[in-house]
Amino acid sequence: MRWFRWIPAQTGTSGLFRLVKQAQELYKLEVTTSQKSYKRFVIDFINSRQFHDDKDAWSRNEHQKNYKTVSDLLMNHEKAVRKYFDSAVFNEETISMLMVEFYSSDLPKKKSKYSHKVLSNTQTTNQNRTISQKLNKESIVVIVELLNELNLFYEHLDADEVWIRYKEDRLSTVTCRHNTHLVLVLDRLASNKIIPPHWQSIISAKKLIISSGQKKHLDQHNMSSPLSRARSDNPTYASSALLATVDQYVRIIKEKKIK
Repeated sequence: MRWFRWIPAQTGTSGLFRLVKQAQELYKLEVTTSQKSYKRFVIDFINSRQFHDDKDAWSRNEHQKNYKTVSDLLMNHEKAVRKYFDSAVFNEETISMLMVEFYSSDLPKKKSKYSHKVLSNTQTTNQNRTISQKLNKESIVVIVELLNELNLFYEHLDADEVWIRYKEDRLSTVTCRHNTHLVLVLDRLASNKIIPPHWQSIISAKKLIISSGQKKHLDQHNMSSPLSRARSDNPTYASSALLATVDQYVRIIKEKKIK
């Protein structure tokens, strides 16, 4: 006799991530131990995740979307799948990086008339000049108050000390509590022209922030991945409240500039 087990639909981003995580666990169990070929593993996984017990249209559509996405990922992007599935650490950030690479795989390539190396060196020089000229003390003080209120770092920032270090281009390295919240805040400040638009490059080049999860310096890839995911998802209550607070501080900064 087989006991009935309820199988929920895998909906939303969390459902998508669960499917990817389940695929990685089965991959480790079957492919890395040479029990099955990669092709057989993919076929069996896809066939075992198609149906669920939810009946409403939204759940069925969401599950089908995520199911087809993971099917496409596994069947047509084996190289990327193996690279991330075989990594020493496989968590939400790893899944996020895999999905960013997957989603960008069929985007049109941007052409540049300069080499990456020359462009990178030019940007770094310009960024160092821009960061020392962009903000005045009043703006720095308000930004520090914002970062402290949102509790984005394990360290409590002192506005006067930050201002002095900022002027001398020797900002201290801090440790992030939540990477996604941090990049959302900085992206919002940049979109309002409070901080330079190339803030990711500045943080990466100067090694200003240590990642919340992997305890290493944030680079552009580790900032762009959670930002892309956050932009593509429906905003959560937490992110909406976060950005509402940022908008309040943006108004304060702009009012100070007008005066």
